[in-house]
Amino acid sequence: MAGHWQVPGEEIDVATWAEDEEHPHFPEGSRDKRLLRCGSPAPFPWLIAGHRYLFKKSRRTYPEQYWAEVVASRLSSLTGVPVPPAYAAWDSRTGECAALIEWFYDYPASPAQGLFSGGMFLKDMIENFDHVRGRQHNFTHISGLMGAFSRSHRAALSKDWLRSWAGILTFDALIGNTDRHQENWGLIWTREAGQPARLELTPAFDNGTSMGHELLPKHFRRYQEASELRRYIERGRHHLRWRIDDLRHCGHSELLLRILENSPESRPAMLSVLQFDPEALEGAILPLPALNLPAPLSPDRAGFMLTLVKARREYLLAALTLQIP
Repeated sequence: MAGHWQVPGEEIDVATWAEDEEHPHFPEGSRDKRLLRCGSPAPFPWLIAGHRYLFKKSRRTYPEQYWAEVVASRLSSLTGVPVPPAYAAWDSRTGECAALIEWFYDYPASPAQGLFSGGMFLKDMIENFDHVRGRQHNFTHISGLMGAFSRSHRAALSKDWLRSWAGILTFDALIGNTDRHQENWGLIWTREAGQPARLELTPAFDNGTSMGHELLPKHFRRYQEASELRRYIERGRHHLRWRIDDLRHCGHSELLLRILENSPESRPAMLSVLQFDPEALEGAILPLPALNLPAPLSPDRAGFMLTLVKARREYLLAALTLQIP
């Protein structure tokens, strides 16, 4: 579900877009965001008239953070992992810049659809589940849930759920995402007349806590040293634990290796995420500073993002083929 790659002159102004009236209390989360409806006609042919889009801003301390969502969306084209299309946008009334993220279900003229969040299921499965911080968020319970739904005739889930999860978690490791918490995945239900509900795993949405967004430009030079860059990569962790009683969250490569240990058949799905030509990353990332917005992506950060993703790709390929912990 990769989207169009913007070029200069295609910056999106949402100043005239209407607030979504069906979800007045949405959205939740730590970053400022607004749910909007694209006008009709759409300002560009790759936007969907009348459809919902999330206008998701950066944290104040990291004004370039929203670009991580845009880059992650572009990487969908290279990795094959479904990611909601995300574009660089602004509101000319307020001067605010944000990622404009396509709502990934309930499209115009689609059958009845809705979303069950992962947290909703885990709250029912785990006594006293910490719904705020998700301390008990773990892959073992998720595997049990997915397996149960894949065997159900009333709410069928694809038998390839493990392949989908393996791809998403490899994608998270590639971009350094540390925030795939219980509200950042779920199951989309679709119901057509006379048919039982179908379930499918959500795409990899909410990717802003990634790409070294928390590092200030003055620190980029430090990571020109290969040893420092490797240490930074190895510190990255998923939000997930392997088991509910594990003392710490899994490292990015650690979780993938634990899945491989239990399900060796998931290796092709993981490796397929990393098989793209690394030179194609330049086309995905380096043109973005040319987009003309009040909070632009600096060439230095674009270059740093490129360095990080290339290094993570090489590290993960080694880990998955040589069993590096």
